[in-house]
Amino acid sequence: ERDMPRVGSTIKVGLCAMDKKVDGKPMKELMMRLLNQGTPQKPKPQLEFVKFGDDLLLNTPVDQWPECNCLIAFYSEGFPLAKAMDYAAMYPYMYLLNDLDVQNHLFDRRWMYKTCADHGIPTPRHVFCNRGEDKCGRLIEGMVAKPHCACGTCKPDCPFPPAWPSSTLEEHEDYIVVDGVKMEKPFVEKPASGEDHNVWIYYPRSAGGGIKKLFRKIDNKSSGLSLFLSL
Repeated sequence: ERDMPRVGSTIKVGLCAMDKKVDGKPMKELMMRLLNQGTPQKPKPQLEFVKFGDDLLLNTPVDQWPECNCLIAFYSEGFPLAKAMDYAAMYPYMYLLNDLDVQNHLFDRRWMYKTCADHGIPTPRHVFCNRGEDKCGRLIEGMVAKPHCACGTCKPDCPFPPAWPSSTLEEHEDYIVVDGVKMEKPFVEKPASGEDHNVWIYYPRSAGGGIKKLFRKIDNKSSGLSLFLSL
């Protein structure tokens, strides 16, 4: 077990997320359930929730963040993931409810699918179409640069993720072939970045052909149809 310093019998739980998330119904439900844990043999824990808040997260150095026994930290838009990772590294005994290194990798959809597959979690049939990452992986926007590249040709402190081998792509009217795997239309194409919501749906000739582009809502529109685009 980790040696977690306490103030008396109280466990300090840090709420390290943007205000919008901490003040939302899901977090309040989680806090309520944690407070109601306990059995006759094991009394309810004495918890003190410490809300970090947007101002502290964005404007205060991590060495001035409050020390906690347990940390609930997760990314949303504007969250300073790099600072949160530095903070967690300062307190190795602190229990992390959400692994920040894993959250960093989840910016890349390919790592998400690979993680699911490695743990036997069902995923839709899919292929990765990788381009130009034979030596070093792509640092997705939002990812924290960390020295974990294993390409063997870079400096030891190379900040890029491990490489993905480039794919071969064959494009046909009603299907594509990626690295020998055939995908019939209709199929969905998603960017590698989990923060990129430009998703394209490719239709076969029997459905009229073309591509429907999905994107984050602009005014009252969140999609558009194009009849003359290809991969």
